Amino acid sequence: LLGSKRAPFILGIGAEFEVLKMLHEAAGADVGGLGSGMSGVPETMDEVQVNSLPWAARFLNCVPERKDLCNSNKYRSQCWVERNDVIPPVKQDSLVGGQASWHPGFRQHQLTGRVLAF
Repeated sequence: LLGSKRAPFILGIGAEFEVLKMLHEAAGADVGGLGSGMSGVPETMDEVQVNSLPWAARFLNCVPERKDLCNSNKYRSQCWVERNDVIPPVKQDSLVGGQASWHPGFRQHQLTGRVLAF
């Protein structure tokens, strides 16, 4: 905020909201913060309703009673797509490795990437 001819901008990541607010109000600094990206993401309620949601929002924000839908759809990948013109020299796994229960899955990574890019 000191000594430059540029407009001050402070990007906060985390729980510094009150500090950012004070800097904006007291010093006129432009401030911003990164959120989770979940604000406005529609809820997935059931197997039928999810098809009416945009693809990127499906199975991302499940209602509490249907968390099983989000958990069972956090990985949507496969190692190999059968083709007539290619015969792999070794047997291919049916699933991509590294799909641990603690991992948030590709949907959460996609949302985080979009938040950071925005």
